[in-house]
Order: sequence, then C-alpha cells, then structure tokens
Amino acid sequence: MGPKAKHALLRLYNRSWQRGTTPPTWRTAVVIPILKKGKKASDLASYWPISLTSTISKSMERMVNGSLYQYMEDSGLLDENQAGFRRHRSTVDQLVLFTQSVINAWQCGRHTVAVFVDLNNAYDRISLSWELSLMISHVHSVSVYVLAESQSGVASWLDRIG
Repeated sequence: MGPKAKHALLRLYNRSWQRGTTPPTWRTAVVIPILKKGKKASDLASYWPISLTSTISKSMERMVNGSLYQYMEDSGLLDENQAGFRRHRSTVDQLVLFTQSVINAWQCGRHTVAVFVDLNNAYDRISLSWELSLMISHVHSVSVYVLAESQSGVASWLDRIG
C-alpha cells in the first residue's frame, strides 16, 4: 500500500474513532463452517467456524489491539504471572515456575498444592459488556471509552453462514 492510500486509511480510522461508529460492512462476517477431521457432519460441534471479515476492520483492530496491549503492559494491569496471550511468554514459562515452586517446597519440607481448572470454552461464556466495562474501569481515557462504544457493534455482528 502506497503512502497516499495509507494516509487515506488512517483518516478513515481516525474519523471512525472520533465519531464512535464503524461502518456496518466492518461488522459483517461470512461464516464458513469447516468440518473437523473424523467428526460427524450432523453434529454442529463438529465444525470450525471460519469468519471472513473486512480486511480494513481487521487492520484497525490490529492497531487498536496493539495500543491497548501496550497500555496494559506499561500500566501494570496484567499480572506478572500471566503468560497467556502475552508477547515473549508461553506455557513453558508457567511449567518452569510451577516446577521450581514444587522443588522449593520439597527442599523446605513443605507440600505444594495445585489446582487445575479446565477453561475450555470459558471465553465464550463471558459477556462482552462485562469485558468492556472491565477495560473502561482500568483506563481513564475518553478515546478508549469511544473505542468501547464504537466496538459495541461487536455484540451484534451481522453473521452470514456462507
């Protein structure tokens, strides 16, 4: 993309941001159901829902996500022990911390208690309005509030099965 196109796109993003709205086409997704290997076609849970969305909206979402992520990192809003969905961290980090905790406790003659929770599909059960209000409660910026308002359309995405 050339400099003129980038500038025009940035103006479009800024206008959307300032007005707190996004065009309906940015909130439209064509959902393509892909059958999982070895699963029954008659079971809805046997499909991966692949959503085809606007490239322009994906680009804006990536920019906003990067800004929010950096703000949360810089502001210390993420727990130091959280590794999921964070750059330069992985489950290996958590396994090393856990292993070290067990070794330290054993060397001191103490026990280690571990609780493992299956969070499979947990994200699907969280209310979007709860997520947005949680984010807003930590960020005291008008522009982030505008973001939350403009992205409220996410809760009413216009899906079409393709």
